[in-house]
Amino acid sequence: MRLTITILLLFSVLLCAQEKEEEATLFPSFTMEDIDGNLICLDSLKGQGPIFISFWATWCKPCIKELKEIEKLYRVYSDSGFVALAINEDGVRLVRQLPRYVYKYGFSFPVIWDDGDLKKRAAVTDLPTSFWLNAQGEIVKRTRGFKPGDEKEFKRLITELMIPETSEGTNEEE
Repeated sequence: MRLTITILLLFSVLLCAQEKEEEATLFPSFTMEDIDGNLICLDSLKGQGPIFISFWATWCKPCIKELKEIEKLYRVYSDSGFVALAINEDGVRLVRQLPRYVYKYGFSFPVIWDDGDLKKRAAVTDLPTSFWLNAQGEIVKRTRGFKPGDEKEFKRLITELMIPETSEGTNEEE
């Protein structure tokens, strides 16, 4: 009888741990304004394709290098559903200067200033910290830092997570 109870307790602990792990794979939902005044809602971006979210600051050289590489990929893959978001973590004193940095580097993806709330909810402690989400908003990869060569992994992730286009009436044997 004790063995049965022990097995049942272990099974229920494993089930609870699995449920918590599944919950942890979802990126925290948010609705925020980008620096152009557009409302960005993560839930409305789901279903389009892979989503890249980077927490960065203007003073962070690896952050800028990472976002420059993402910009190159964004220009190639955004029409196919790739979404990139840059969440800025500079202090409130620098928020007015943010558009100047975005223009200087030519970022065409949405840039959002965070008051620290999203950073906290996403458990970000280092910059850059980036998240790769599938079309359902589930975290498939989390990275800290950036080094040359990472852009190859970025391209692989984008193509791997891309939603295949379906077309009716095609014959696969052709």
